[in-house]
Amino acid sequence: MSDHSTHIPRLLPPMPEIDGTERGPKEGFDAEAALRGWAAPLATQARKLSGWATTRLALRQARWVADQTDDTLLARWHSLSRQEAAGRLTLLGRAHRLAVLREHVARETGMTAYPVQMLAALSLASRTAVEMATGEGKTLVTAMGAALQAAAGWPVHVITANEYLALRDLDLNRALFTRLGLTAGGIDPDMEPPDRRQEYACDIVYAASKEVAFDHLRDRIEYGDASALTLKLGLASGTSQPPIQRGLWSAIIDEADSVMIDEARTPLVISAPGGDDKLARMAQQAVDIASDLAIGADVAIDPKGKRPVELTEVGKQRVRDAADLLGGVWAGTRRAEELAERALYALHVLERDEQYILRDDKVEIVDENTGRIMADRSWSDGLHQMVEIKEGLDPSEEKVTLGRLTFQRFFRRYRRLSGLSGTLIEARRELKEIYDLAVMPVPTHRKPQRRIGPVRILPDAAGKWQAVAQAAEKIRGSGQPVLIGTRSVGAAEAASEALQEIGLAHEVLSARHDAGEADIVGRAGQSGRVTIATNMAGRGTDIALDDQSKAAGGLVVLMTERHDSARVDRQLIGRCGRQGAPGYVETFLAADDAILGQTPPRNPGVRDFDRAQARIEDQHRKQRADLNRMEEGLDDMIAFAGGLE
Repeated sequence: MSDHSTHIPRLLPPMPEIDGTERGPKEGFDAEAALRGWAAPLATQARKLSGWATTRLALRQARWVADQTDDTLLARWHSLSRQEAAGRLTLLGRAHRLAVLREHVARETGMTAYPVQMLAALSLASRTAVEMATGEGKTLVTAMGAALQAAAGWPVHVITANEYLALRDLDLNRALFTRLGLTAGGIDPDMEPPDRRQEYACDIVYAASKEVAFDHLRDRIEYGDASALTLKLGLASGTSQPPIQRGLWSAIIDEADSVMIDEARTPLVISAPGGDDKLARMAQQAVDIASDLAIGADVAIDPKGKRPVELTEVGKQRVRDAADLLGGVWAGTRRAEELAERALYALHVLERDEQYILRDDKVEIVDENTGRIMADRSWSDGLHQMVEIKEGLDPSEEKVTLGRLTFQRFFRRYRRLSGLSGTLIEARRELKEIYDLAVMPVPTHRKPQRRIGPVRILPDAAGKWQAVAQAAEKIRGSGQPVLIGTRSVGAAEAASEALQEIGLAHEVLSARHDAGEADIVGRAGQSGRVTIATNMAGRGTDIALDDQSKAAGGLVVLMTERHDSARVDRQLIGRCGRQGAPGYVETFLAADDAILGQTPPRNPGVRDFDRAQARIEDQHRKQRADLNRMEEGLDDMIAFAGGLE
């Protein structure tokens, strides 16, 4: 019987050289920074070596645990978990506990955890962000990592990018948790506070990031800076209800780069109706002024630039002249310019079916990273009202902010934090600097069989969609399923029109066409099936192949655009070639793609797209760093003033 042993490569990086002569270090050499740069990966590699050692010991006990009865295994699980909670478990004890957990998983789910999955589950309990390739079983790894912590007394929040994934994963793992003597719950967006409170009392709670963060913010608003004694007295006397959450102990964040990095700039705001129409009047005035400005002479528009909207000197003077007639909030010169630029941003940068859609006479924001509707979210400072006016809708009423929090500040409040994703390496520096999380890549269980095809650059979008339709028709004829990945709702509809013109049957999954998402995804791996999807078919989506599709060569992913982040592209690529299955990726780009900026190269090549994407990623990274510095400054001010948020 094989013990699934895995070769452990040389993992330690070379020690940095330090010039120790009497003349001191070499000119420009920062010894302290060099040591930090060496120590960080050293700590990660040491943790990895320890994890491999524990995993190897656990695998050697596989035969013994397989011979035990369910009652014996359960008793051993509880005994070892109590020792772990008391801090008395040795390396051999941790290995035995992992082996017992692996056997429980096998008996309950029929799945035997691979060595790399065991290593990843261990790492989630040690403040580590784990990069696992897509299709390597992160759902099972997350459940095992949560069980290891919860059984040792740590209440765990398993946080995902959206509620669909959270509730799906809870259903998949609930029976396993019950077998291990653990309670598990999930947060549905429609739940009322009493039901939420009951779910949060469980050992393990699955929830979307925004649900957990908003519940924490609601508790902060409700109880302010009340001490633990005050809360206990209120509960004992019956004058107050307990908080919805019971504290922030441990969090395992699935798709960690999406939740902790891409969402970092999104402020979470709880507000109440303000009963005032001043904001609506100001938004209408700003749109009126912006509509009279000429692009080029009065304003420069570059949607992908550092400053998407910038007034010229002539434009600034025209804004000042118009503002002088209005007074009120328009009295300040800089304030007037900011309002005008905000309205210009609404008119010329935010595009329907890209950044937002119209549904039931309502502007609904689309998350570019996930392709999903950001329900009940709105742009701040009048921008949302300006978009509503642009679309011919009545501007919504002004709201008063009761509490505000960003994901950056929220996640740093957990006592224990970990995460996993298929695309973390690019974000490792930010994760370390902001959350003190080291990134540990885990190898794949099987050798990847995914093939990457050529990149075709067409003269314009029309030519691109025609080429995509022809390629999809040819691939469908071979019996392989096709997934056409797009960046926006509008692009998905353009692709659909191209396929309709040649009579090719297909399905569309986007924020506008989100009904029956699970059914569409469930059919996407069938032989000859063609599916067009935004990023809704990206992170966390497992497209299962039927036998005929595997025999024909597996899923083919046709990428049709570059996203603002290369990590999002990697997630789309990861829909095929999962768990050693065959797969193929081909890319179609247009020379007039907006990502290339206002003045694209005459004959752009792949490197031009690479550079444009890298430039946008760098802009976003700097914005997140600025936000982090601002948040830290806000913490200092709050500490001095004694306020809530």
